[in-house]
Amino acid sequence: MKKRTYMIGTVFILCVATCFLTAFQSKPVITVNGHKIYEDEYSLLSHVFTGGVQAGEQRPEDRVTFAKVEQQMLKENAVIEDISYSAFCKTVEKENEARKKAIVAGEKIYGPKEYDTRIYYDYIYSEAKERMIKDVLMGRISEDEVIRVTETNGSELKEEEDKQYIRYQIAKECYMAELKERVSKAVVKE
Repeated sequence: MKKRTYMIGTVFILCVATCFLTAFQSKPVITVNGHKIYEDEYSLLSHVFTGGVQAGEQRPEDRVTFAKVEQQMLKENAVIEDISYSAFCKTVEKENEARKKAIVAGEKIYGPKEYDTRIYYDYIYSEAKERMIKDVLMGRISEDEVIRVTETNGSELKEEEDKQYIRYQIAKECYMAELKERVSKAVVKE
């Protein structure tokens, strides 16, 4: 009888604890292409500079969608490995710890003594965007396309640097066009 009462009591406590924990578990604010975005990440992404949100698209939901779709595109192209918010927070923490150690050791650091999450996000994702443009997209631009754009603009290709500059500009336009197309097709649930 004691064992039975003990078992029933234990099961009851476990059920209450499970219900209690489930009730307080946060729900996603928004889901973008199946990626759940919770309050902290939403707050960050709604304030980052994406470079692609037009004046009429200033709603926080639009900024968050644009940023998350950009992350997904960068991951699909192997520019960034992990786009989870927890991985990003760990990266910021490691960077700030390395900066603190460098300062204590008297080493020179560039940039702030400590990054806040928004500034660090803008920094690493602008670097990732550049890597995608230079390492992925520029290689897809044919010589004929460079010549066609040059002729259309009435420019001359005097040196290899001119070709690379035109190739970079085309790749940059392709990046934004692809990103905007992906954003327009994104499955967003609020």
